[in-house]
Amino acid sequence: MVSVLESVPSTAAVLRADEPLPNEAELAAVAFLARYSGRTLVSYRADLRQYLAWIAPAGVPPLQATRAHLELYRSWMEQRGLAAATVDRRLSTVCGYYRFAHLDGRIAANPAQHVRRPQVHSSTQREGPWRAGRVPVLRGAGLADARRLGGAVGVERATGQRSMRRQR
Repeated sequence: MVSVLESVPSTAAVLRADEPLPNEAELAAVAFLARYSGRTLVSYRADLRQYLAWIAPAGVPPLQATRAHLELYRSWMEQRGLAAATVDRRLSTVCGYYRFAHLDGRIAANPAQHVRRPQVHSSTQREGPWRAGRVPVLRGAGLADARRLGGAVGVERATGQRSMRRQR
């Protein structure tokens, strides 16, 4: 399976006569990855490769996996200590693989449709302290364009506060 995933080019694929034909799971992977390019393709290919390497020892053909298998995969990643955002992205890739396998008629039902995903903080909760704390203070002080301030230098000019950056 890995050899087929590795061979997904950014242009049209050509099958060689001396290589075995891909099976249905490999064709599903190639069809899913064909819509992506660049870094997204590299990331999704790595995510699928990891999932397929995880499910292979269980003896479960990828297109016969169930929601329970995908829940076990999520649990396995969490037990390895991966960040919730990483687990979510990898599950997103696998869910996309199954979504398109279902849409393409390769499987009767999508096993990933109701897989529980980890809770990932929204981008506003992950922002640095100056966004969460100082900008509202600046807005309250009557600075209408506080949203446009471009980093610590802008905050320093507007408030007179020293930047948290190390002085050189």
